[in-house]
Amino acid sequence: MNAFRPAPVRSVESPRPRRPRRRSSSKVRGDRVALWETSLKLAADVTVSFVAVAALVRLVPSHLTSRVELQKLEAEVETTEQRVEVLQAEFGRYFDPQQTKVLMQEESQLVDPHQRRVVWTEPRTEPPNL
Repeated sequence: MNAFRPAPVRSVESPRPRRPRRRSSSKVRGDRVALWETSLKLAADVTVSFVAVAALVRLVPSHLTSRVELQKLEAEVETTEQRVEVLQAEFGRYFDPQQTKVLMQEESQLVDPHQRRVVWTEPRTEPPNL
């Protein structure tokens, strides 16, 4: 239906210059207060951001040194755990009643009287006679 309505005719006269409206003083004051409030909030946020970045700059080196120390301690713990396993195995061996004779021979260099000593010698090689 709107398609059949004729468009309003505009006059060819020059438009009147518009005067800028004056804002009321309370509205201008309210805008200034909002501007100051926003500026102060922005300044506070920027200050907090700078403090946070400064704290991070101070914390990163100490964090890195702590990580290096932690890696060293973890390596030391691993070697100590391996040593403990070996010592626990030896401890069990020393208190095993079936190993008593073998341990006594190892520690004192004495041989059981019923055991014969075996001495290995290298065979002599003589040069062939010609």
